[in-house]
Amino acid sequence: MEDKIVSATMKIYNNIQVDLKPTPAKSHYTFNLRDFSKVIMGICMCDKTKCTSVDTTIRLWAHETIRVFGDRLINNEDRLWMLEAIKDTVRAPFSASFDTTFRHLDIDGDGRVDKLDEIRGLLFGDLLVPYGMTERPYEEILDIEKCIES
Repeated sequence: MEDKIVSATMKIYNNIQVDLKPTPAKSHYTFNLRDFSKVIMGICMCDKTKCTSVDTTIRLWAHETIRVFGDRLINNEDRLWMLEAIKDTVRAPFSASFDTTFRHLDIDGDGRVDKLDEIRGLLFGDLLVPYGMTERPYEEILDIEKCIES
């Protein structure tokens, strides 16, 4: 799985270099290998006891990729480009079905996760543990209501 994560991140990084070049309006669209390493470091924050399935690992990779690369994007056109790039990358090198892996995010029940509001539901963090606890596992947050309450 480690090889697939590195290959998938490299694929996104290379596609960004080609398709999302800096312009005067998007001068901050400068991505480098530091960003690549931030994706990997984010994945390493999750303890393997919290990342027990291939699907969870793929969702963690997608979350970190969107967090590092996607959070800089300034318009919905570029954000949709990122969603399509993630979908394509889940198909290869991960050899998984994007819509099956992310089915819990399908808001409108059409069997597809193809809208920005749907992918925004993908969340990992240590927010479910009370502040001050020594153990704060970085994990997938599936219950947004519980997250809001904490």
